[in-house]
Parts: sequence; structure tokens; C-alpha cells
Amino acid sequence: MGWQMARTDEHTRKFMEDVSGQSQPDASNVLDPLRTARLASKIMSNPKKALGKLLVSKATKELSKEPETKLASMGVLGIFGSLNDHYGRDWWGWEPETLWKTLVVDKIVDSISDPLKDAIPALQVLVASNSPFEDWHIFEKVAHALNLSQVNFAMLQPIEMDDAALAIKIMQRIRPQQAFDAEVLGYLGACAREAGMAYLPESMLPGVQPYLDALNFDMHLRDSVKNLWEKGGAMAAVMNEAESIQMSRLKEIEEYLKTGGF
Repeated sequence: MGWQMARTDEHTRKFMEDVSGQSQPDASNVLDPLRTARLASKIMSNPKKALGKLLVSKATKELSKEPETKLASMGVLGIFGSLNDHYGRDWWGWEPETLWKTLVVDKIVDSISDPLKDAIPALQVLVASNSPFEDWHIFEKVAHALNLSQVNFAMLQPIEMDDAALAIKIMQRIRPQQAFDAEVLGYLGACAREAGMAYLPESMLPGVQPYLDALNFDMHLRDSVKNLWEKGGAMAAVMNEAESIQMSRLKEIEEYLKTGGF
């Protein structure tokens, strides 16, 4: 298994190198939820200062999210299962060019779409390395790829909460024993704050709420939304506008997870 892991790491180096080529926070300075979340928040609020020449893109979700092949239409877990069924674990260590050619020759796909060219290497990285669970910048790119969204390695792409929730579910399904480090949870807390979220159910985004709280959001709104959510929205008639918006966003995440099979 150790040999297989080393082989896979080498064969997924392109994806890893693209991701790791970004400037990244000094993890040695990330000591608690407050500092982690504020660091990630600073990066997103002032990317020019924090990440040099990197640009912020919030249009990721609208770009390239339509499945273009029968393999893509399975969803990422379907892709993972199908590749395992056809090739066992061998494909975990294949070079991308070998994999694309094999998929076409075996008539599993007619052509390889750009989302698949990101999603499959992301899956290889996921089974080969803990980095997507440990480093926020690697998590970000892997998460976009797992949503079949466009990945741009030259840009900071803050993840949206529905995409993050689905990516986490997929990652946990593939690597159920692997926990997320504070750096990733802090990044997600900052993304949630940037999106104006007050409350994130543990069932959707486990472990993120303390990092969102560390950014000093409206705690009264958080508590009221938490209460509403736990009661299944039964008090909808008495919700104010802010609570209604929050509940609507949570419902959107819930529906998106259902479309992903969760």
C-alpha cells in the first residue's frame, strides 16, 4: 500500500503542483479557531495584499457545471465507483494521458470534458494524500473539481456553501476516517462569513460553526436561525426578513445535497 501511495502521489503531482503553486498562509501561525478564520477572511477580503497577483473569482458556480459525458452525468461518486469497477485501484496511479486514452478506448466516454479533467485527478489526489483535508488552498480546488465546476489554479475561488457541503460529503464518503484540519475549517468559516451566513448545521458543514462564530457574526441571528432550523421551519410565519433569508439559504444547501445523492 505504501508503494501504491507513493506511485499515486507522483502521478497526481500536476494537480498538486498547480494547487500548491499558490501563495498560502503560514500554518505554523494558525493556533486556534479565531486566528484561522480571521486569516482566511483576510485573504478573501484583500486578496491582492494577501496573495500577491492572485485574483478573486466568485463566478465559479456559473461556469462549466453542465455534464458533458455519460460518465459526468453519474456524479463524482458515480465516477469514482465506475472507475473502481472497471480498473480496481490501478487507475489511482495512472498518468492523466493514460487515463483519458483508456476511457475513450474502452468506450466509457466518447470524449473527456474539462470538468472530468479536473474531477478525476482531484479524486486521485483525494485517495493519495491528506492534503485536501489539511490545506485550505488544496481543499478549495479539490472541492470545486468535485462539484464539476471550473477550476482555475491562478485565481482564488472562494467556495460557496452548497458546493462546500457537497464536497465534504463526497470526501467523507471516500475517506470516512479522515478529519478536516483547523486550516480548512477556518477557510470554510471565512467563506461562510463572506456569504453572509449566520448558522451552519453540523449535518451540512461539520465543525465549521465555531470558526464562523470566531468572526463575530450576529450571535442573536445565529441563535434564532438555529432554533428555527432545528424546529423544521415550523415558525416560518414569525420569521423576520433576515431569518427568512438565512433559512432560504440553508434550504438551498439542503436541496443541493439531495441532488448530489445525500
